[in-house]
Amino acid sequence: MRGHLIQPFVAHVFRLDTTATVVAGVDDRFRKPKLARPLGPDQPAQTTRRELAVLELQCQVEVGERGRRQQGPSGNVPDDRLVLVFHMRELEEKGLVDSSGSPKINVGDRLGAIYKTDGTMVKTYPNPPGLYATKVSDEAFGLGRSRNLVIVTWDDRPQGLTAAP
Repeated sequence: MRGHLIQPFVAHVFRLDTTATVVAGVDDRFRKPKLARPLGPDQPAQTTRRELAVLELQCQVEVGERGRRQQGPSGNVPDDRLVLVFHMRELEEKGLVDSSGSPKINVGDRLGAIYKTDGTMVKTYPNPPGLYATKVSDEAFGLGRSRNLVIVTWDDRPQGLTAAP
C-alpha cells in the first residue's frame, strides 16, 4: 500500500540536459551555462542551458513562500518558493527512477507551469527568472515501508548579469 496524492495537480517539469549544455558551452571558472549577448536592448541575455522535453507529472502542491521581498543593493528582490510532492509510483511508471532507486528529478531542473488535472492552467513560471529545483528529497516512506513520495523544493534565481561582456 503506497497511498496517493491529495488534491493532485499537474506540473510541467523541464529536466536539465547536462550533456547538451556542456556541448553548447559551460563557463570553465563558474561551471554554469555561458551567457551570450542579448538579441535586443530590452532582451535578457541568452543562455547555453539545454533542457529535455517537458514532463507532465501529477503532484501535490504545498504552500510555500510567495512574493516575499528582500532588500538588495538596487531595490527589492523577489523571492518565491514552492514545494511539490510527486508520487514515486508515477515516476517509476514513466522511467524516471534510476538503477539505485533515486528519482531522475534533480537539483537544477526547471518548473514551467502548474495545471489542474482537467488541463486548466493555474500558474506559469516564465523563464527567466524561472523556478528551479533546489532540493530533492525521496526519503518519505509509505505505509508499506517503501519510498512513496518525492518532495521537491523550487526556488527562483535572482537575475544578475544581463549581457555578456
